[in-house]
Amino acid sequence: METFIFKVLGLIYLPIIIGMFVNKKHYKTMLLEYSKSAVALFFGGILSLVFGLALISLRSYLASSNGIIIIFLGYAAIIEGVILFVAPDFYKFLTQTIANNEKYYKLCCILGLLFGLIFLTLGYLI
Repeated sequence: METFIFKVLGLIYLPIIIGMFVNKKHYKTMLLEYSKSAVALFFGGILSLVFGLALISLRSYLASSNGIIIIFLGYAAIIEGVILFVAPDFYKFLTQTIANNEKYYKLCCILGLLFGLIFLTLGYLI
């Protein structure tokens, strides 16, 4: 079960991160527009909560020690969803900081690339 989840996460992360490296201007504009839309933040919170709860609910099906990574991602998604509902201004601040600061943008891209490669490795090679 966890290999499928890692494959899906890796195949979602990598194209997005590669796009963020290649089309910086487009993604920075998208981040700024996202942070300005209350509706987008609201639906982002709903999606984060649903995604996180789905991952957490799979914990009884996760057989290997890699399952703890999936559970951690689930809790991280739930925390993100709660922040989007409870403190949307803080989330806006973080998103705008990443979009407007080249150093933070690169850091997020590198971390995303690292996560994507780890997920693909766990999904296909281990």
